[in-house]
Amino acid sequence: MRWLSALVLFGGAAQADPLGLNDYAALFETHADQLVTDAGGARVLELSDGVTIYETIDGATRLYAGVDFAPGGPVGCLADFYAEVLAFARSCPDLVPAPNPRNLETLMAFYAQNASPVAERAEVEARFEALVETYQSEPAECVPHSAMIDYADVLVGEGADALFEKALAKPRLPVTQPCP
Repeated sequence: MRWLSALVLFGGAAQADPLGLNDYAALFETHADQLVTDAGGARVLELSDGVTIYETIDGATRLYAGVDFAPGGPVGCLADFYAEVLAFARSCPDLVPAPNPRNLETLMAFYAQNASPVAERAEVEARFEALVETYQSEPAECVPHSAMIDYADVLVGEGADALFEKALAKPRLPVTQPCP
């Protein structure tokens, strides 16, 4: 378990929730009676939705990582990759098929309803758009056969609807790990 804590906390702790909506400190306070400490010293909260949250303390800073092994993967990871693909699609529209707007609508609704605390839809959308703009501010290589084309094929191509349906089928806290 110690290696999992280290991997999770140092392999993406800054993005436990790419939209920054989850209040992990409040979750740990609310579920204080359910907390355990793993062999590495991290406090661990296993939520009833199947998501596990790890907390470590580095000086005065609390670091959180959320792990979700549900079919379809962690929703925070999906949101992060989708923001990156949408940014690429805006920069290179001739290389990426048009995304299905229903998938974004469903993702935003899921994120709002399952964040902790529950978030306003407008806030989720604003934070998601800010994430897209952050990715869009990075220079894009608009060349065929790039890795982003492969990501786009998965997230906005033919199989995207089934991917979103599977990933969003089970209500749970949107977290990022494990994110391929």
